[in-house]
Amino acid sequence: MSTLLTNPKSSTGDVSDLGLIMVSATKAKSTRAIQQIKSLYRRALNECAQMYIAVIQADVPSAMQALDGGQPKFAEDGMADTAVEAQACERSFIEHGQKSPLTKMNKDIENVANVARAIIRMLL
Repeated sequence: MSTLLTNPKSSTGDVSDLGLIMVSATKAKSTRAIQQIKSLYRRALNECAQMYIAVIQADVPSAMQALDGGQPKFAEDGMADTAVEAQACERSFIEHGQKSPLTKMNKDIENVANVARAIIRMLL
């Protein structure tokens, strides 16, 4: 009713006009829903991008440098951080009420980082 009452044509329109008003309102609300979904989706993707940038720019280089320098504990820490970042990426979609399109990739990265971590632990 509130949608019809806010439209001046509803007071003089016939049933077909009322139907058109409601169809137009449905389109407008659906368009806003898509915009909101895209906005939320983008935020989650941006969060994941920032997490993986940290992996590439900090965690992996520090792990490699630590292994090359004979300091496996720091390498292990870098791989632990990588696994945490992959989990956080996955959670970012859930927190935005969305299904992650990156689940397989996030799980793969988490698994590889955990295997790397287990191998590195043998050096401790």
